[in-house]
Amino acid sequence: MMKLLLLGVSATTIAVSLVCGFVGCGDDRNYPKGFLEEAAKEAPAAAATPKAAAPDEASTAAASAFGGNSNARRTPVERPTTDGLVTEPVVEVPEIVVEELAVELNLAAPAIVAVAAGEEPFQILARSSKFDEFRRKAGRYIQLRGELLPYGKLLAEGAATPSQRATHNRIEHAAELAFKPLNAYMWDERWTEADRAAMGWILYGSMQQAQTP
Repeated sequence: MMKLLLLGVSATTIAVSLVCGFVGCGDDRNYPKGFLEEAAKEAPAAAATPKAAAPDEASTAAASAFGGNSNARRTPVERPTTDGLVTEPVVEVPEIVVEELAVELNLAAPAIVAVAAGEEPFQILARSSKFDEFRRKAGRYIQLRGELLPYGKLLAEGAATPSQRATHNRIEHAAELAFKPLNAYMWDERWTEADRAAMGWILYGSMQQAQTP
């Protein structure tokens, strides 16, 4: 009976406390003797028992990522392979191509080009010392063009063998590669049209002279 009375008092105490919290109560409350002590003993167990802490989800995820569960099935890591890779094409170096063919053909080191005779202003200018470097650079190109002559005749007559045709094509390709730096040199902005005409004569005048019987 006493316990039922105390339980009722505890509920009443809580209600009174809530009311006092809002309206204010003095210290001279008319509670029965021992009322507050018994009320404290009868506080709900849920209020005294702290809530269990939730597991640290971040720690759990990290442990899982580093293999915390050794029995868990792991997804195999896909490793990069070199299958199907496209290799870069080999870059053709003109100077190497030209010199390799010159070795195969047993060509001597090119000499400075001798300027063909002529009395036109550009032909006379071609003999100027300012074109010494160009005459030196043009040596291999003129040499290769000279090597084409016999193969060109065979092709014109229809008498060239497959091997001779292949050799002709290789020489012609090498001559084209040898001409590119000469062409760039001729079109440098420092030269005038008269200078370019003189260099053109250095290139083709000597070849015309070589083809003359």
